[in-house]
Amino acid sequence: TVNAAGGGSSSGSLALSSGAVVNVTGGTQSLATGTSLTGAGVYGVAGGTLTINGAVSANNVDVASGTLDGAGNLTVNGVMNWSGGSQSTAGGTTTIASGATLNITTASAKGLARTIANQGTVNVTGSGTINTSGAGTVVNNQAGGQFNLSADQTFSGDGGSNEIFV
Repeated sequence: TVNAAGGGSSSGSLALSSGAVVNVTGGTQSLATGTSLTGAGVYGVAGGTLTINGAVSANNVDVASGTLDGAGNLTVNGVMNWSGGSQSTAGGTTTIASGATLNITTASAKGLARTIANQGTVNVTGSGTINTSGAGTVVNNQAGGQFNLSADQTFSGDGGSNEIFV
């Protein structure tokens, strides 16, 4: 496990072997357009801020605390676990690709200002409220996408315009 606490920026390809974990635990780590996080390992947000500045792809992502931020598009091709923290910045998108999975777990409250574009599977097993904020927050279950609710779940808007679940 590597814990990145000082911030910085990355571009290019980072291959994470099975069992490898890179956690953003402090500061702000920015990923540039074209960055690719591949392999069976996990890139995590655990207290810091991960900023997506353009089109970025990742196999496996965990957001346990801290912030997934930025106006870019993060495309998840494997598994994303979201157990806490927030997905900020209206205008940014988290895409769950066809064949990929987003697991929303735990009783912890979560913040959502990004769009979630689901082409794969979203599993909601946690009861923590998802607080939406900012104009443009959308959960968009696209063609072929499946959204599974296995627990009572509250999506609570801040009264902004265009907070939509489709």
